[in-house]
Amino acid sequence: MLDRLGVQLYTIRDQFQNADDMRKAFARLREIGYTCAQTASTFPFPCSSMEEYVSIANEYGIKIVGTHTSFEELEKDTDLAIAQHASLGCKFVGIGGFGWGITDAKEIYAYCDRVNRIAEKLGKAGMRFTYHHHSHEFIRLDNGERFIDILERELDPKNTSFCVDTYWAQNAGADVCAFLRRLEGRVDVLHLKDMDFGADGSFYTEVGNGNMNFDAIIKTAEQIGVKWYIVEQDTCPGDPFESLKMSYDNLVKKYE
Repeated sequence: MLDRLGVQLYTIRDQFQNADDMRKAFARLREIGYTCAQTASTFPFPCSSMEEYVSIANEYGIKIVGTHTSFEELEKDTDLAIAQHASLGCKFVGIGGFGWGITDAKEIYAYCDRVNRIAEKLGKAGMRFTYHHHSHEFIRLDNGERFIDILERELDPKNTSFCVDTYWAQNAGADVCAFLRRLEGRVDVLHLKDMDFGADGSFYTEVGNGNMNFDAIIKTAEQIGVKWYIVEQDTCPGDPFESLKMSYDNLVKKYE
């Protein structure tokens, strides 16, 4: 899995504000050992044009393997999104989540219909819509169903997939390995995010420094067909590149 190990660029969002930042960031990521990434914002941020974004990614050998983009923009102009992802050589068109605070199940069913219409167009272009969850998708809605169960059942498995986030699944009380097994064949991107615990509760930490059972998680992920492993740390105690290096080194030491 180490040859499919990348970074969610949200981790370095404060160091990723313009094209020069992007060059410096990608140089540091390559120095650590990462060769791929998942975006965390709409295109062409942080560049002035899509051509510049693609050029810098190619220059530093960072393959963009997935995205988090605006659902509204994706819905408004799916053809543009397809063209942008094609220029990146990326077929997993993702969003970072939906529906915080929603308790009406009808809204989730309607959302799934909207996603499936977009995903059908993406599928015809050889791409797949990817949904990244947090913990709120595990709540019970007004009809007694869980948000996540509706997504799992109603989203077209051919043209959609899930970006499972290890931290948020465990934070919601889910068995991460059981959740992955339920979604076999439908997890193209897996967020490796570790959880530790202190006096004030749970917090993010470098992969391998927390309490999550990554041996079991990665074994399960390999069995169910995960394609890309993406390290993400929402907040870091210091330099996020140092945290990303620590996660990388821990994973190499364990799985090389």
